[in-house]
Amino acid sequence: MLRDCSFVIRAEVEIDAETEGVIASYGGGDGGLTLCIVEGRLHYVTNFLGREHVVAVVPERLVAGEHTIEVFFERVAPNAGEVDRGVDGEVRARASVPRVNPVAFSSSEGFEVGSDTVSPVWPGYASPFEFTGRVRQ
Repeated sequence: MLRDCSFVIRAEVEIDAETEGVIASYGGGDGGLTLCIVEGRLHYVTNFLGREHVVAVVPERLVAGEHTIEVFFERVAPNAGEVDRGVDGEVRARASVPRVNPVAFSSSEGFEVGSDTVSPVWPGYASPFEFTGRVRQ
């Protein structure tokens, strides 16, 4: 369970210039998190109870090839934290997450790799928003 704790999400991916989709998601429209590529840029989004989204974007487009994508979430207070997104060992973006769901993200939507199938964590895409690259690990 990735709630009210520090965690790291690490994915080794292979992409081309047109790759988009969800690398990993947890939860859905009522709360959760998603790591995805939209318009060539890496996004990490948290959803607080379906009411508030924190959208953190790496400003540069990802280049085609193999990459190691990392999200480092550090809990700094109950149900809140700081998040860094890294690409290939270099931190590319930081954001504050003032609140995450206090109890659970969803009773029916768990952790997924390569899609967000039931309801989207973020209205910036439509489910299942399958990853068109390759998740190697």
